[in-house]
Parts: sequence; C-alpha cells; structure tokens
Amino acid sequence: GKRKTITTKPGSIVFDMKNTPLKDSDAFQALRFIPTIDMDDSRFSIIGKERVDVYINHRKMNISNTEIANFLKSINVENIENIEVVYNPGSQYKGEGDFGVINITTKQREDEGVLGFLNVQLWKTHHYKEYANGSLNFNYGKFSNLLSAGAGNYSTYRNSNITTHYIKDNTTIVRNKVYDNKERNYYIDFTSDYLLNDKNILGLNLHANIDNNDGVENGMTNFIDKKVKMNSTQKTDKLNLTANLNYRYNVNDAFLHIDIDYLYDNNRYKSKYEQYFYNNNL
Repeated sequence: GKRKTITTKPGSIVFDMKNTPLKDSDAFQALRFIPTIDMDDSRFSIIGKERVDVYINHRKMNISNTEIANFLKSINVENIENIEVVYNPGSQYKGEGDFGVINITTKQREDEGVLGFLNVQLWKTHHYKEYANGSLNFNYGKFSNLLSAGAGNYSTYRNSNITTHYIKDNTTIVRNKVYDNKERNYYIDFTSDYLLNDKNILGLNLHANIDNNDGVENGMTNFIDKKVKMNSTQKTDKLNLTANLNYRYNVNDAFLHIDIDYLYDNNRYKSKYEQYFYNNNL
C-alpha cells in the first residue's frame, strides 16, 4: 500500500520524505516544514524543549548549531529517508534536562567520513585575550569518534580610586586599588564508540583539563599622617584527568550500562599578603 507521510510512535513522530515536494531543497530547509520545529537561518529548536540534539543515522552531531546547520545544507532532500522528531527521548539518547531529538535517516551514509570545525577569537579590553577551540568527527563503519580541544588566555583588570571626605573631622582618605588576574585554560576530549551489533556498544571517553590562574592585587590608602600599602598575590594550578570505559546493551530501546571510571584531580593554591605602613612626612 501507499506509505504514510507521518507515522506516530510512542514519544516521537516520523516524517517520511519519499513523497516530499521539496525535491530541490536541502535537509536544513526541510526542517522548516516539520511541525513543532522552530528555526531561523542558523538555529533550530523543538517547541517546548529547552534544548535539541541532532542525530544523523542515530549518531549524535557533537558540533555547534552553526556547524550542524552548514552540514545539513550539504544534504539533498532526495537522499533523506525520514526525519524523526523525538519529544520524550529514551535512555538510548544521552542528555540532561528537558531536551528533544531530531534524527535524520539518510539513504546513503552521509555521516561517514571526517567533519570538523575550528573557531579562533582575539579581542582586547585592558590586555589581549585569545580563545581557540575545534572538534573533529570521524566516523567509519562501526566506529564513531569525536576529538575536541581548546585553549584560552583570559584576563581581568580593575583599577579603582575612592575618595572619602569626613565632614565632622574635616579629613579625607584616598584609596587606590589595582587588580590584575590572568587565567589560562586548556582541554582535550576524546569519545569513541564501537558498534558490535544493533544491541551491543563499546565506548571509551577520555578528558584532560588544565587551569592556571595568577592574580595580583596592589593597593594604597592615604590617611592624614600615614600611608598603608597592600600587596596580594594568588596562584592556582588545577589538573583534571578522567577516563571511562563502558559497555551498553540495548534492551527494547533501553540501555543497560556497565562503566569503569578513573578520576585524577590535582589542585594547588598559593597566596601571599603583605602590608606596609609609611609616615606621610617621610
């Protein structure tokens, strides 16, 4: 018989794209005609959901919304089998909070190969600040892999001058304070899944994060007869390493998890405070 254009499943709706009139469009444009999907030129969401995750052939796209939009624009509608909107994701979809899923099933393996992006930012307030991050999806056969990394160099600078005049004593106190903090952050993540078969998956997750923070605060308070100088320094170094080896077994679209985890944390903090008093007549 004739294939249904819309099929309702528990917690989701499947839209068959075989008879769609959008023959010359791409996957991104096709989403505009799916009920309950709200979108503009680069973003999309499921109405009523805080977040949406996009899957291609049941593989999650672990890249930014803009990169997902550009990728979908490269897929012709004629190569789409169906689009499923999942309102109540089961345990086979990893996520937190009130989220939904858009799963696009293609006639050919559009998700195989290498897909990545790189983002670099440079700006200046008091100091120059730099940030760069990127990710690389590489999928082949039963392997699905994601490598992402980033580095940032930030700074916070504040210079304050406060003058207080006391009318009763006819005295004035002047306070000057300079705060300069520099922070550097580096991270790398690697996730790999191997599909043994439709019901069995082996997974590996690796994460490393380094945070370095150096802060300096200098201040001077001027009284009538003396000055008080303050110097303060803080230094923080953090190293975080995690590893996870997991096995997942699919039982009627619900996953049984077996996990082996490793966690290493090394945090070091050092501070120094100095205060000096001077007579104003010196």
